Amino acid sequence: AGFLAWRGTLSDRLEPMQVSWGYHKSGRPLDEPDEFGSTPRTRYLEFEGTRDPAPWLSIPTAIDFQSRIGWSNIRQRMRELSDYARQKLTALGLTEATPRNPKMRGSLTAFELPLQGKKQAQVLRDEIWKHRIEIPIVERPDRLLIRVSGHFYNQEEEIDALAAILPAAIAVASQS
Repeated sequence: AGFLAWRGTLSDRLEPMQVSWGYHKSGRPLDEPDEFGSTPRTRYLEFEGTRDPAPWLSIPTAIDFQSRIGWSNIRQRMRELSDYARQKLTALGLTEATPRNPKMRGSLTAFELPLQGKKQAQVLRDEIWKHRIEIPIVERPDRLLIRVSGHFYNQEEEIDALAAILPAAIAVASQS
């Protein structure tokens, strides 16, 4: 579940990933409610047909949970995990692709892979998945990246498991 908050001045620049059958241009102001309490903006950005209320109902509990942990504790934990991933994967010879400056980075850390192309990317994904590790292999025109998440709910043991199998997985992929 997730939600998006934005400054009102940027509203006209938001585009939905999909527009379902509920949206039609009404000519009404974007935020004027209709007879059902919806607005043209809401229908444009949110209307998907059948709606699953579970994410809407779970967000307050998730916010409360994270508030109890403490936002500064969460940010600190994310920094620790990001630093840990950087240490473990650079020790394997991978180059960081995200900034080293802590003020310019978040919990996601990307590393350049010594591989190229879609075929090697897919072989690497398959090799990593054999160990039931799911991780993004990002295909860029000039290189492949592996992106490690250091969100507060991740563990050092998960990064260790990736670091343990990654050299062999890269070796297999490089021969494809």
